[in-house]
Amino acid sequence: MSLGSTMVTGLSGLRSNGTAINVIGDNIANVNTVGYRKSRAMFEDFLSRSLLGVGEVGGGSRLASIDKIFMQGAIVASERSTDMAISGRGFFLVSGNHNGVENDYYTRAGNFNIDKDGFVVTGGGLNVQGWDADINGNIQGALTNIRIEPQSISPNATNAITVNVNLDSNEPVNAAFSLADPLNTSSHQASVTIFDSLGNAHDATIYFNKTNDPGAPTPTQWTYSVVVDGDEIAGGVPGAATLISEGTLDFNQQGQLVTHTPNAAVLAPNFNGAEPGQVFSFNFGDDITSGGTGLQGTTQFASPFELTAVTQDGFASGNLAEIVVGEDGIITGLYSNGVTQDIAQVALADFRDLQGLKRVGGNFFIETPDSGEPLVGFAGLGGRGAIQGNSLEQSNVDLSEEFINLITAQRGFQASGRTITTADELTQETLALKR
Repeated sequence: MSLGSTMVTGLSGLRSNGTAINVIGDNIANVNTVGYRKSRAMFEDFLSRSLLGVGEVGGGSRLASIDKIFMQGAIVASERSTDMAISGRGFFLVSGNHNGVENDYYTRAGNFNIDKDGFVVTGGGLNVQGWDADINGNIQGALTNIRIEPQSISPNATNAITVNVNLDSNEPVNAAFSLADPLNTSSHQASVTIFDSLGNAHDATIYFNKTNDPGAPTPTQWTYSVVVDGDEIAGGVPGAATLISEGTLDFNQQGQLVTHTPNAAVLAPNFNGAEPGQVFSFNFGDDITSGGTGLQGTTQFASPFELTAVTQDGFASGNLAEIVVGEDGIITGLYSNGVTQDIAQVALADFRDLQGLKRVGGNFFIETPDSGEPLVGFAGLGGRGAIQGNSLEQSNVDLSEEFINLITAQRGFQASGRTITTADELTQETLALKR
């Protein structure tokens, strides 16, 4: 029996279990680190020598690997709109200087900020990667540093107006519509706000007027007339109703909209100071003449007048008030004028071998030849998880589990120490034999 080798075996146990305690301590220290991924120390036995025909004599244990555990951490709500969490596989891709090294880094920590230049960055100033949107909100282009732009949007003049309404078929025929007395020469009215090229809002009124009997052999016809106050038109008369658009709506005896005919002779208005000749197109639904059913939108049934929808595509200028992040990683801006527009889309990266990633501190990993190339793409596709806005992923460390592991490693360390002290006592006994 070699007492020296027994001490070495005990020493290997001290080293192995000491490393395990160090790994467990690191996990416990990072229990509140956002997006932290815990580790575990894995041992393997060490063979000292093989005795032919007798067996093998073990030499103790040694560290086989320190595995990273990428199980999902709990996701909690956050008060910051720039905070993001990944539900499922994947990493945020960030780029910049970390500890003096310019590189691409990968992280599960989504506690991001917007810097003074509008870029989405980590707490250390690394740029979050993704795809920007054009001025119309279309995600395009190559992977880049995400920037929250524009901080404001320009006004958009109204060009398209959609109206869904039921016109009462029992309504009596009215006199011809007159701008001099619009209320008494129309059956019903509806209001819509329209915008000029400068973003000025104009209150317009749509007057509906029935022009023939329901029992007539021809389809029942209504006219619509859109007017604004003359004070809003260049050269107009204040207080006088000024026509800016008109047309006719024809219905059959089933109440379906047969055709909508705008009056092309009505000139486009010139709002004060704005771009002249603003043209409006009205959509009253899917009329039969255009291949529709005549029932999706405007109808004429024997029921009271009911305005179900009025929408238009114009808006005033607005400033960015808030951002929201969707599950697909699209960052949408909410503007003070009520407009929403896509600004950018956050990229996610995944790897075939997560254990091949190298931990470099700061909640960051880098790729290695063992991990393979990053698989960068959209959240929710290609096995990548979804992104939750206004949320953060907590550390995946379970304190109760770590304390149990700590006790086990402590006992292993103590027992290995006992092996050494026992071998030492036997050595002393051996030395005492010659006395």
